[in-house]
Amino acid sequence: MKFSHLKIAPRLYFGFGAVIALLIVLVIIACTNLAKTNEANQRNIHTYQVLDEVSSILESLINIETGQRGFSLSGKPASLEPYKQGKLSLRQHLDKAKALTADNAEQQLRLQQLDQNQQSWISSAIDPAIQLRTDSSDSQMEGVVADEQLGKGKQGMDAMRGLISSIAAAEQTLLTQREASAATLQAQTQWTLIGGGITTAALAMLIAFWLARNIVTPIREAVELAKKVAQGDLTVQVMVASTSNETGELLAALRDMNTALVTVVGEVRLGTDTIAAASGQIASGNLELSSRTEAQASALEQTASSMDELTGTVKQNADNARQANVLAMSASEVAIKGGVVVTQVVDTMSSINASSKKISDIIGVIDGIAFQTNILALNAAVEAARAGEQGRGFAVVASEVRNLAQRSASAAKEIKTLIADSVEKVEVGTRLVDQAGTTMNQIVDSVRHVTDIMVEITAATQEQTSGIDQINQAIIAMDNATQQNAALVEEAAAAAQSLQDQANSLVQVVSVFHLHAADLPAAIALDKRPAAPAKVTTVRRASAVKAAVASTLSSKPRRNATNTPLLAADSGEWHEF
Repeated sequence: MKFSHLKIAPRLYFGFGAVIALLIVLVIIACTNLAKTNEANQRNIHTYQVLDEVSSILESLINIETGQRGFSLSGKPASLEPYKQGKLSLRQHLDKAKALTADNAEQQLRLQQLDQNQQSWISSAIDPAIQLRTDSSDSQMEGVVADEQLGKGKQGMDAMRGLISSIAAAEQTLLTQREASAATLQAQTQWTLIGGGITTAALAMLIAFWLARNIVTPIREAVELAKKVAQGDLTVQVMVASTSNETGELLAALRDMNTALVTVVGEVRLGTDTIAAASGQIASGNLELSSRTEAQASALEQTASSMDELTGTVKQNADNARQANVLAMSASEVAIKGGVVVTQVVDTMSSINASSKKISDIIGVIDGIAFQTNILALNAAVEAARAGEQGRGFAVVASEVRNLAQRSASAAKEIKTLIADSVEKVEVGTRLVDQAGTTMNQIVDSVRHVTDIMVEITAATQEQTSGIDQINQAIIAMDNATQQNAALVEEAAAAAQSLQDQANSLVQVVSVFHLHAADLPAAIALDKRPAAPAKVTTVRRASAVKAAVASTLSSKPRRNATNTPLLAADSGEWHEF
């Protein structure tokens, strides 16, 4: 695949990707060199630490020598303080120096030699001199001076100074080598960045030139084409080399747009002539529509009058229904109260029936007592007869008791008969009252049902009243709308004339576009022929003008010589409009 056939996004990815890749390489090289430089600096810091420790070792040795000489001269124990501190710091700095140079065998040997020398120097020169001064008084300084003149301490110190100098010189040599290496690495990094920057800039310029040539040039062609189309020149031929990228697709789209504009402009020219011919027919149709709209307005006025009368009747029915509803509700309340009274009567009759049954039971008990009394009186008379004269008085009393018992039994039977008859009548009355209560409950339910029906009738009547009011208002609104439609139809007639004028103006506007003769629609020849008047029922889309206008102008029957309007007025029937 050629690079010129790539889409814009891959081109940009490739161009910027190459620059970014080169920048990434430069950054990696710079980071690597910086890491090396940082490592060299860390080693230099290590070397400076070794040099600092070596310097501290020398300082400790000097302190030891100074303390020893001060004590030898003064003999005061306070003069030995530098000596003591020097020995402590000497051991510490030697250990640190050994630890720092653990990776350098030569330095380790030198430091080991230095450690041995300082121990030998202290034990053979320093400590004996201190001990000699301790054992000598201030008047016996000849031995101390003679010992000092031997130079043992100076010889040992000079030897250690030489070792320390060699250690420092070795570290200084490493430091010099590392600084030279760091300088070389810095120079390489600098020249690498300079060369890489120049290379990146050159590559970016080349990629920018390449992208400009492959992207801007087709876009400039598209701009030129758009300018010509804006000036009305539709005769431009667009050449598209490839449509595999966005610029090619843009040119192809502009080519298709130019072709579509040629078709549309040709159809618009044809459509404007068709509109001019149809506008006259629309005007005549609007006149017929105006007369029918006026007739419709008259009919709506009559309908509105009838609806007013119907509204009055429905409102009167609603008032009657409301009154009937009030009466039904009153009857329902009366029936409910009657039902409550009947319920109370039923309860009372039930209580009387229960009381009658209890009286009957009591009379039965009295009858039983009279019967037992009679038996006892009879037994008493028999016993009195057996007693003879002694029991005559008791017999008389027993006879009287028997008579009373018989009379009580007789009376109890009569009362029982009357109570039984009364209980039977009370039971009959209770049944009748129960039936009356049931009937009253049915009456109450019926009255309630009637009340509910009257409520529904009243609500329905009110809804009818509201609905008729809405219908009346709708008819009034339709009447107003019809009146407005009549005015609008008159305006539409004037608008049709204006439409014809606008169609002529549109023809002049469309003539600004320049077309090839081959691109004009075949039906454009109809522009010079007078349009045959036809009955038009619909307005067709502009996109179907080429196929439909010819059939519309040629296939529709001509109006008769009397110039019949679009909607036949003599039919006397309504038509959709």
